[in-house]
Amino acid sequence: MNCEGWSQMLACMKAYVEYGINLRLGYYPRELRGEVASEQNIEM
Repeated sequence: MNCEGWSQMLACMKAYVEYGINLRLGYYPRELRGEVASEQNIEM
């Protein structure tokens, strides 16, 4: 069963609701800027 994405989302939501901390702010920097992921711009 693949639940890793939902578990991370729920943990971030709990941190935001209880403490006002946005853990996802730096987690997906390219997607938040509106850039689409491709093979050429994947950071490793």
